[in-house]
Amino acid sequence: MSKFTFEQANEMRERFAEKYKETGKDLKKFSRNVFGLVSDEIRASEAYKAAKNDHDEAFRSYRLFNTFFLKVFAMEYAASREEKKKNGTYAR
Repeated sequence: MSKFTFEQANEMRERFAEKYKETGKDLKKFSRNVFGLVSDEIRASEAYKAAKNDHDEAFRSYRLFNTFFLKVFAMEYAASREEKKKNGTYAR
């Protein structure tokens, strides 16, 4: 049994998702070439490495939490998705 309720865990999941999105925006601030790639000079900079590391860590944390969340709250999550579909507020 989990120490969290579904609502608490869902709020935590949303915080992980928001952190992941924020770090992604920080990473996208770096200039890109015509093909959408970051140049090697920028990749070698400390600022880019720090932003990339933050983004990777946010993704890792989000993925690990989702693993726990979906194992423990599978039925509740499925029910909340069905409820959102009925209300028309479900978006992928």
